[in-house]
This record gives sequence, structure tokens and C-alpha cells, in this order.
Amino acid sequence: MKAFFSAFFCTFVRMLSKFISFINNRQLFMPHQNILLTVSGGMDSIAMAELFSRAGFRFAIAHCNFQLRGKDSFEDEKFVASCAQKYQVPLFSKRFETLDYLKERKISVQMAARELRYAWFEEIRQSQNFDYIATAHHADDATETFFINLMRGTGISGLHGILPQKDALIRPMLCFTRGEIEKFITQNHLHYRIDISNTEDKYLRNKIRHHLIPVFETLKPGALEGVQQTMQNLREVEAVYDDWLYQQKKNLLKTEGEWITIDCNALRQTPHNSLVLYELLSDFRFSRDVVRQIENSIEGTPGRQFFSPSHRLVTSSQKIIIEKYTAPRTQNSEFLVTNDTTEIVEPLHLVFSIISPTDFRTLAKSNNDAFFDLQKLCFPLIIRKWQKGDYFHPFGMWGKQKLSDFMVNRKFSLPEKENCWLLTSDKQIIWVIGYRTDERFKITNDTNNILHIRKL
Repeated sequence: MKAFFSAFFCTFVRMLSKFISFINNRQLFMPHQNILLTVSGGMDSIAMAELFSRAGFRFAIAHCNFQLRGKDSFEDEKFVASCAQKYQVPLFSKRFETLDYLKERKISVQMAARELRYAWFEEIRQSQNFDYIATAHHADDATETFFINLMRGTGISGLHGILPQKDALIRPMLCFTRGEIEKFITQNHLHYRIDISNTEDKYLRNKIRHHLIPVFETLKPGALEGVQQTMQNLREVEAVYDDWLYQQKKNLLKTEGEWITIDCNALRQTPHNSLVLYELLSDFRFSRDVVRQIENSIEGTPGRQFFSPSHRLVTSSQKIIIEKYTAPRTQNSEFLVTNDTTEIVEPLHLVFSIISPTDFRTLAKSNNDAFFDLQKLCFPLIIRKWQKGDYFHPFGMWGKQKLSDFMVNRKFSLPEKENCWLLTSDKQIIWVIGYRTDERFKITNDTNNILHIRKL
């Protein structure tokens, strides 16, 4: 029994010492500062609250009730309130009308909850004079984020995992694995709430957690520690890269009145100029595919225009000109949609996602939603105004129809005609945006991947 208590005490001391050392080494906060802990009631956030209490740090607790899990949401709320009473710290608790918010914003449940909670946390921080907001993300969360970004395609910033600090947001639990937290919870007999959605494979993160990471652990002992060391190495490399990139931007980006310009000759002489051009233009929301087209146009016909959601870019052999673009679009304006576009706000606010046939069957649909067989599309897609002579094959109909006849039949008013936008693939109309998709690009039983576009 004595040996058991000795081992238990050593484990506890190591955990607390590691926690305090991580905070000190990363300079996350000073002992006298006030920290707002975000506590869901789950294992990770309860372990964080316990460690803050044992370390003697000054803190309060904030809890969000998103009212998404019926009775369990309110049981979580009561449990967290009892934790605040146990630690004798202030409690901030709020119930959100999450479903109303996501319907209004037309976003996912995850995105709605994220927007609501972080906006509220920051509101509390500022109004109640907290120095930092602490979340309970741990090392396994960072590893999962690494794999998510790796699969989506990302640059170096997407591979460094979750950072210990970003502005007023700190993550003091990143030094622990999920296994360490579970052991700490068990040995200290700490109660916590279980969110059953974390055991489901509905979300990509859960699939990685339940299926991919266990395979890594069986391939080689210490494989995940290797991934975490790689993320730390990438953070250090990123710091060097950012310093170098800052100097390239300083050398190449010039302000001329309301324009930002890039000297093409100077760009050509810059090492790794393709990468540099992408980094320069990504700040103006140009995607990688569009930047490739811009790069090709520098050596081609001058005067080509490219649009991002916020800027217009004009090329020549001598200079690239970038300007904020708020002027009215002409009848001949065109906007590119690449295969990695997720959202545009000009000329219309559209959100793009790839979904499966299973997801398609469960989604609520309206005239503002369009679905296409991804394999039938040729990127980049182009958004443009309608023109005389345009025709398409209206969904559910045989044969083609002139767009002018379609608008007459639908009794379009003059403003509706003037503001009618089309989405095209390889010069073929696939969607009269907000009204009707094209029969030729519809989903069939052979469809594997679906492009879902929502007009907001």
C-alpha cells in the first residue's frame, strides 16, 4: 500500500511539475494574472481546472450550453457549476440558441458553436479584465489537427499543429497526451462528463482519432511522439521562413497611391519566385490555382485581369497591379472558382464543399443550394453575367432552352435579369445561380463525390 501511494504521489508531482514548467517555458502567463478557463465538463477541461487549482493560479470558469444534446446539455451545465463551487472561483455560464444561429448564418453545427463560444469568451475577457483565455487542447488534439491539414493540403503553417498561444488564447495542456490526462483523472478520482458524440465517426477528427492514430501506434512504438517532434521542428522552421518572407514582401511590394504593385523583373530575379508570388498574393485572398494562372500570364498577353473575393489584379510584362475592387462589375466580368475554393463573397456570397452521396441524402435543400457530380466538372469554373444567346438544359427537362426564354417563363423583372449570374464549366452553364441547375451535371447513382454550393 505504501508503494502504491508513493507511486501515486510521484505521478501527481510529475504531472503538476510538467504543467508549470510548460507554462513557464512557453511564457504563457504570469502567476499573478487572471485566466478564464473554458470548461465543458469533459475529461480534458476538468484536468485543466484541477491543475490550475493545485498550482495556485488565479482563474475563473466559463461554460457554454449550446442546447444541442437535450437533457445532457443541462446536466453538463449543472456539473460545471458544481466544479466552480468546489474550486471557489467565479462562474460564467451561458445558454446559446445554436440551431437558430446556424440556420441564420447557414453554417455547420461545429462552425456555429465555434463562432458563438469564442466571441463570448473574448467578450468576458475584455469586460471582466481577464488576461488570457485557456482551452484544454492537448497533444493528441494537435496531432489530429496535423493529419486533418495534411489531408486537406496545406503549407507549413498548417503542419505546425495547434500553437500554445495565439493572441489572448492559450493552451496550457498541450504538453500532455490523452493517455496522461486519463491517468491523472483516474488516480485523482475526478468526475467528468462524457459527450457521446466524441465516440461517433460522424466528423473527420473522430475518424482520425478512432482509426488512423491507432494504426500509427501499432506501426512503430513512439510514432506519435515522432509526429509531435516533427510539428515542433516545423514551428522552428516556420519562424525562419516567416523572417525570410517578411524581407521578400518588403522588397517586392510597393505602394503607389491606391495600388499595390510588384515589379516583375525584381520578382524574376528572386529565388523561389513562384513560392514568393503565392505568398505575396495569398494576403490578397488569391488561391494557389489562380496564382499559377497569374504567373503564366506575366510571360504571356499583358492586361489580363484576375479577381479574388476582395481584390482585382492586372498583369503586364513589367508590373503587377493589385487594387481593392469595389467598383460595379461590367457585363463581361468573370470570376474564377478553383477546385480548392471554399468560399467567395464577390460577386455573390457562395460557400463550396465536397460531400458524399450519403451526406446529400440527409441535407435540407432549397433554391440556394446546388449539387453537381464532381467528376463531370472542369475547373476552374467561371461565374459571369448572362449574355444574349446563352442556353442550358434545365434540370428535370429534356433538351436545351434559351436563357432568355427561361427568364420570360419565370417572369423575371428587369433588376432580376440585370443581376442574373451564371456558373459555367468549360463554357457550359451548370447553374443559373439561385434558380435552376443543368440536367447534364446532375447527380446519378454512379456519382462518388458531390460539389455542394450554397448561396448565402
